[in-house]
Amino acid sequence: MKKHIYVLLFVTVISVAGFAQALLPASWSFVTNTLPLGWNQTGIAYYSASGNTAPACKFDDTGDVLSIYFTGAPGILTYYIAGNSFANGTFLVEQSDDGNSWTALHTFTATISSSYHLVTDTPQIATRFIRFNYFNKVAGNVGLDDVSIAAYTAPGALATEPLTQASNLVFSNIKSYRVAAAFTSSVPTAEGYIVLRKTGSTITDVPIDGNTYQRGDMIGASKVVSSGNINSFVPNNIVANTAYYFAIFAFNGSGISCNYLTNNPLTGAVTSIGSMEPPAYYSGIATSNSTFIDDLHNKINPHTEQSYSNYGSKFLSTFIARDTTANQRAVTCVYSGENQLYKEPWSWTDNGFSREHTFCQSWMPTVNLVNFQTLPEYSDYHQLFPVNQTDANLVRSNFPLGEVVNVISTYLDAKFGTDKNGNQVYEPRNQHKGDAARALMYQAVCYNSVNGYNWKFPNPISNSIPYGQNQEILKKWHYQDLPDNYEIARNDFLDSLQHNRNPFIDKPEYACYIDFSNMTYIASPDIPCNTVGVTENKKNDEVFVIVPNPSKGNCTLKYTALKSQNISIKIIDAMGRVVTSSHQKLSVGINWMEIDIHQLNKGVYIVECINENEKRSQKLVIE
Repeated sequence: MKKHIYVLLFVTVISVAGFAQALLPASWSFVTNTLPLGWNQTGIAYYSASGNTAPACKFDDTGDVLSIYFTGAPGILTYYIAGNSFANGTFLVEQSDDGNSWTALHTFTATISSSYHLVTDTPQIATRFIRFNYFNKVAGNVGLDDVSIAAYTAPGALATEPLTQASNLVFSNIKSYRVAAAFTSSVPTAEGYIVLRKTGSTITDVPIDGNTYQRGDMIGASKVVSSGNINSFVPNNIVANTAYYFAIFAFNGSGISCNYLTNNPLTGAVTSIGSMEPPAYYSGIATSNSTFIDDLHNKINPHTEQSYSNYGSKFLSTFIARDTTANQRAVTCVYSGENQLYKEPWSWTDNGFSREHTFCQSWMPTVNLVNFQTLPEYSDYHQLFPVNQTDANLVRSNFPLGEVVNVISTYLDAKFGTDKNGNQVYEPRNQHKGDAARALMYQAVCYNSVNGYNWKFPNPISNSIPYGQNQEILKKWHYQDLPDNYEIARNDFLDSLQHNRNPFIDKPEYACYIDFSNMTYIASPDIPCNTVGVTENKKNDEVFVIVPNPSKGNCTLKYTALKSQNISIKIIDAMGRVVTSSHQKLSVGINWMEIDIHQLNKGVYIVECINENEKRSQKLVIE
């Protein structure tokens, strides 16, 4: 069955991680309209003067939903409910183990008392989602207050708790896109071990007795990497230059008898490598040489060709896909942000996705050759991305990428419409704009001049599209959405497969030396080039840049450091309060750091970077 996660139901914690979950027991009395972690709503309002204790949540239309996504097995669900002239409609309290298939816990179809009264329901142990759903309004509204979900308490005897934890956690094969780990079993040997992972800070979450967890489940802010009787693991969804913390708990038993030793778990941390660009990879390539484009082309072509049909098994399943709840995996449509849930093995047809040629097939000068689909340009993984076939790929078609002024259609965060010149263009979500620009630039340079073919950006694209791909827009996106840790890791992973790199990820300034309309050399370009909206603060030749700014989602901080050092990054709101804080270890040169701002309200903030000697700050606008 095809499953979707829509942005109305979930909040993403970071661009390539899992989804935020409430930790049980969990409760909320709607004292403000800012919901706790794991609680999400669409359409609901608030009663400011009524409730079990005012205020209360107000459902006043069909489709109003309050959902709760939590970790661990639930116990009793309690809530106070009242009707305001409610009659003959349907108000549902529902449960789900995966957020897709729902069953009713409680159905209200007759008149609901106008006085707030307590209702108690008992969800199933496997439930991880509860939602209150005004399924069909006929008349009146529904008030909800003081919602509480208890943690499950196992009714039977637990297995004997292990006497000791595992020991000797050792990390190996540390790359920008992968780490491996092994540990020594406890003595006496426990029946199993659950491994938790968290990014950026030490793990304080613990598993709950009487619960079993699957790979991808969340326990508080920590994700389950594995649970079983093996003493090694290889977590997925590893990105560059990121600190990962692990905690390993021994357990005995299974199901409701599962008993975890939660004291003094085995812990450890590892930081993935930054860019794995070989030190001499671009030696001999100088932007001052008139042969720069040819030199760059010869560096990345020829390379080891990968099969288009193997993209799913060799790239998507091993790097792109990430674990999520209920032993499922998730793949994101790069254009729209849609998260597609599936269980291995991946199927393009069953999941309704395709491998998008960012440089459209019809744009390629070799498209009419009989053997076109066997050529390396057709299957080059550097420019192939997973997208929703019907709602994204078919809509983009062979139109150029651009900035939509007049919208014709949207799908989640992607838009199709006309630009300021009246030309029809496709605009992907902000998080992919720079990635798409660099994929197009790569493809043009990699295959230009092969067998005499010119790979310039086409203009016109066709008789029906009598205009071309605007390179100025792409260069603007290139600098507004600089390579983040995910894209750096992706580049390194593809280097391990194809034995070539996307130079515009490693050396962003290279894009400024090429006129992609005719593939000619630009001798003295402005650097950065076409960077509307990019600000920077320079002192002692160190550079601090935030892009994009203004931003609607994640943004990237670029810090060029003169020496290895530690910095702290703080985001401060208009009231002077520190709303987020993190620490990063910088290496000499360019460092890319992704900043999660999804949970911050719209407004103006100050981003502070504090190193060993000084403090730098910039304004950040969140739209």
